[in-house]
Amino acid sequence: MERFGNVILGGGMVAGHAAKEMVKQGLEPGSLCIISMDEDPPYERPPLSKGFMRGDKVADEAFINGPDFYNDNGITLKLNTRIKSVDFEARTLSSSKHTIGFDNLLIATGAWPRELDVSGADLDGVHLLRTLAHAKKIHAEAEEIERAVIVGAGFIGMEMAASLAMLGVECALVYREERVMVNRFPDPIARYFEDYYQERGVRLVAQRSVAQIEGDGRVSGVALTSGQKLSAQMVVAGIGVSPETGLFEGGPIEVNDGLVTNEYLETGVEKVWAAGDIARYHDVIFDRPRRFEHEDNAHYQGLRAGRAMLGDRKPFKHLPHFYSDMFDLSWNYWGDRSAGDRVLYRGEVESGRFAAWWVTEDERVTAAFTLGIPWKQAKIAADIIKGQTPIPADLLTDESRDFEELAG
Repeated sequence: MERFGNVILGGGMVAGHAAKEMVKQGLEPGSLCIISMDEDPPYERPPLSKGFMRGDKVADEAFINGPDFYNDNGITLKLNTRIKSVDFEARTLSSSKHTIGFDNLLIATGAWPRELDVSGADLDGVHLLRTLAHAKKIHAEAEEIERAVIVGAGFIGMEMAASLAMLGVECALVYREERVMVNRFPDPIARYFEDYYQERGVRLVAQRSVAQIEGDGRVSGVALTSGQKLSAQMVVAGIGVSPETGLFEGGPIEVNDGLVTNEYLETGVEKVWAAGDIARYHDVIFDRPRRFEHEDNAHYQGLRAGRAMLGDRKPFKHLPHFYSDMFDLSWNYWGDRSAGDRVLYRGEVESGRFAAWWVTEDERVTAAFTLGIPWKQAKIAADIIKGQTPIPADLLTDESRDFEELAG
């Protein structure tokens, strides 16, 4: 049995950034093992549906650390390894071939895309997007097809529809909700995105669900519950993800839409942390539990957890941040909109250059969305939220006021 002072279970973004930070903090060679089901070393996930998918970036640009990083720093990287059981008393992880002991354990198993539960979901040409291998396969097939159906109008669905359309694929976006990204943004912003996509040839099919995927060996079309049929040589499902908690059900770590941690990312089992998509952590800024599925969260929780494994115990204090690129649109979102009572707009949404502010009754900003605003200005929105200084509505909506002035 091999034993390591530090083990990271999961080979995604958390692992890549945690390892990088641990080396920066003086990690002892031979003391860290990363166990991953993936066939590739840790890489950034955002390019999979955007830059890499569109052909703007090559796969090598996605890797978090260089090709010699792990060997040069004495880090053991076990790829294509599926852990089947965890023994917290013995402090071991077991696969079909290995038993690996640990002193410190960081759980970063992430989340896995939900599959379409319909007939034909196993046909060739039906895809999920989570790994670099998935992205490579979709990109290669996209060069050979004319039409695709994207299911789901959240982050992945919207990004994939944009990327495939930019490659010349005729796309239909099918979603059950009345609006795209309905769980993220209010109607004016959703309508803006809908108009933008339709102007660029994406067909929007709202309030519909997939009944069956048709084809003989390979997908040829999609039948909807309405009876409508869509022709397609590819289907990509972007209908959400589920945290990978199966190994931990019934164990000493509380499972509740992820692995529950405190503000230190500690699970309650001594020297066992959780970070990234799988962690339902205590957000000290908004004083509430939160599980956050985005690159920014995985990145910064990886840094924090890496330091914690080396003895630097501090709370994870980071304002939630989403961002995305869709066609030539680039937008950012910070904070917690659920903590606000109303939405105010600075600029006209239809112009493609505006900010939206979620504010409380006492005029504190809890969340902000920016589109078409330069990053140097836009990022000040985070300072405005963290400052928690009441700002009158007429100032928030006044385009003549610089963000610096609002931040005080």
